[in-house]
Amino acid sequence: MTVLVTGSRGRVASTLLGLLDAAGIKAKAASRNPADLSPPPGIATVRCDLADPATFDTALTGVDAVFLYAEATHAGAFADRARAAGVEHVVLLSSSAVLAPDAAANPIAASHLAAERALSAAADAGAFEATHLRPGAFATNAL
Repeated sequence: MTVLVTGSRGRVASTLLGLLDAAGIKAKAASRNPADLSPPPGIATVRCDLADPATFDTALTGVDAVFLYAEATHAGAFADRARAAGVEHVVLLSSSAVLAPDAAANPIAASHLAAERALSAAADAGAFEATHLRPGAFATNAL
């Protein structure tokens, strides 16, 4: 199994890369600027700019699962490319803000909600399994 971890410069993704490595699970660290990454030794880096669908195919090559940051702009295109690449599972780091009654009117919640809906539509069509993680807040955000 190979896991593509998007947003690998961030704290959540970089921690996940270390956990995958420790578990012996092959991973690819993805970022808009892969030269800025410092993943554990042996983990490949790849360019995947969630705002640039032209980078999706290369990043998804040989990938079975994806850890995806919620970027709604091209979430539908990402889902289509993931399906075409044979991805089996996408885990989306979303936000608990999508659970609010006014989520569609809140700019942050609306973006996460749109990404969730794009992935859910692909999952409902049988493209892959989708899991939405909805954390409330991270302690590091308070810093």
